[in-house]
Amino acid sequence: MELLFLDSTILLNGCYIDRYILEEGERMEFLCLSKVRDPFFSAIYCKSGKIVSKDFEVVEGDSVIMLVKQIDNGVKILCQEYYSVNFRQILCTVFFDKRLYVSMESDNNYNVYDIDEKAQNLSLEYDSYTAIIYLKYTILGKEAICAFSPFNFEKLFKLVANKIEINGNSIHTTIEKNDILGRNISYDYLVENNRLTQTNFAFNCTNAHVNTPALVGILFLEGVVAGDFDNILEYLDESLKGDIVGIKEHFVGATDFVPICKRNDLFVIEKNSKREIYQFIYQDGKICDILSS
Repeated sequence: MELLFLDSTILLNGCYIDRYILEEGERMEFLCLSKVRDPFFSAIYCKSGKIVSKDFEVVEGDSVIMLVKQIDNGVKILCQEYYSVNFRQILCTVFFDKRLYVSMESDNNYNVYDIDEKAQNLSLEYDSYTAIIYLKYTILGKEAICAFSPFNFEKLFKLVANKIEINGNSIHTTIEKNDILGRNISYDYLVENNRLTQTNFAFNCTNAHVNTPALVGILFLEGVVAGDFDNILEYLDESLKGDIVGIKEHFVGATDFVPICKRNDLFVIEKNSKREIYQFIYQDGKICDILSS
């Protein structure tokens, strides 16, 4: 049965069409670019010689004429890009249908992934150097990227940081800890054969180091939570400095802390999804002992 589409352009398997031969029992899924409503995904199928569609008015004649309905099905196209990769045409679409999705479609493949519901400022970009499709967005004040293969539409990796820079097959990210020392963590990655490999990381403190006795416990734990163990030695006395390996092992998994008294010697520390109370003993402005409940 031949279909003729009026008032709309149909994108099917990466090709624009205005007519299609639909066989009995066949289901046709496509993107509709309409003159009377926002672009939307739809489907038509043939059952017992009848055309069934929720989005189109059907007018039967020598051919079946499809007239798009002027309704809003809630699907909104937020951004859309068309790429040619190795002689394949690829359509990438970010759309909202009760939640955020990104879809990728070619003549022989289709895939769709959900996106962080708080994502904003979404955009798509194809990097020809690495042959990767990047979905870029911001979320809760940070930058984020999701990488996809243009060949099988596999999701390769995701990064979230305060700043992300892509330069060919190199990616540089910066994470701001917003602590007393203004500590930043920089990561360098290499993208090869669709794999992301970390090649380097470094700590950078934008504020001058301080060693105020009243803040020693907080400064120590900020370094622990960041994983910056080289910069916590100055807050320990000589006996604890000699056991830095044991201290590292003891605090593995620490992600946050809260002081629970003004002396800053009692802390609730979140470690491996559990909370424990720690007491720091000070002597001459240094931590000389660490006790846990």
